[in-house]
Amino acid sequence: MVMSVTMDQSNKYARRLQGDPVGDQMFQYLKQESSTFSEFMTLSSNQAFWDYLTKHPELKQLLGESFSQKAHDIEEYNKGVIFFERHVSPVLTVLGLYSLPYCYCGRNGARVLVTSNKIIQQPEKRLAETAEFVMDVCDRQGFDPEGKAYLAIAKVRAMHAAARYYAKRSIKDEEPVNQDDMLATLLSFSLIVIRGLRKMGVSVSNSEVEAFLYMWNVIGLKLGIEQVHLPKSIREASRLERDITKREFAASDEGVRLTQSLLHFLNSQKELLKLGVSAEDLMNYFLGSNAQLLGIEPGKATYQGLVDVVIKTSTFIRSFSEISYYSVKKQISKEVSALNAEQ
Repeated sequence: MVMSVTMDQSNKYARRLQGDPVGDQMFQYLKQESSTFSEFMTLSSNQAFWDYLTKHPELKQLLGESFSQKAHDIEEYNKGVIFFERHVSPVLTVLGLYSLPYCYCGRNGARVLVTSNKIIQQPEKRLAETAEFVMDVCDRQGFDPEGKAYLAIAKVRAMHAAARYYAKRSIKDEEPVNQDDMLATLLSFSLIVIRGLRKMGVSVSNSEVEAFLYMWNVIGLKLGIEQVHLPKSIREASRLERDITKREFAASDEGVRLTQSLLHFLNSQKELLKLGVSAEDLMNYFLGSNAQLLGIEPGKATYQGLVDVVIKTSTFIRSFSEISYYSVKKQISKEVSALNAEQ
């Protein structure tokens, strides 16, 4: 299919003109009837999702086999899950202090994010929902009937399509929530998390890196990222990330607004206050010079060593048993429920 390109789009990188047609059709189907959408949003397990698809054969046909049980190598996928379980707390720390602001550095992508007032006004809800999604997909039973991985991915894919639909009203020079931005976001959950863990002093083997990358590639494919764009190795992931940051990272008012909202919330947390460092210090540590794109002043060289020490303390790094993993998952679920109740 040949894509029509406007004058404003003529110099855009190809992935930035490509969205997710299946996701868009899914959203259009869901929004036709409020009851159809409401039922979808209240589903709570993969089995409930599959039953829902059976009642809506058009949607089932649209999504295809990627949302059916055992649609990928579960054993290989679970190698990445086991790595996540082992480092659940540090991973969630990296997601909040590194991956999320990393995404805000993308000037074009940040434009779409600010169209959602929830992200600006309720950063705690954004963080909690992101953590809940990660816990749902990084679960050994996540793709079983009683799990939530397929359902969580489907909901995020619909949310991306909704954001694309509404952002098109104001963004005309590219496809909002495009393949390029979705790929960059996926890399922030895989490659950037690995970098963040290593910055925190966590030892990560090559086999663990590849397993973690495979896990997120499976998720990315189900989220609507085309197979051809997904990195086949960590080296290819690094190359893709360098290309995207070179093209897309730039200072923007939107990136600063998103970051200030996140910083305000993080700096109010008692756990961070006890450590004697600010969220700005920690973001500087993780993001390096890119922090300046988000309006964060460079940290003092003499203080950076202290931040290094703090991050590597036992407060951030310790071994987590499966019991603590499921405790974290339960707590996150409770926090999301409480935030939803405040609406």
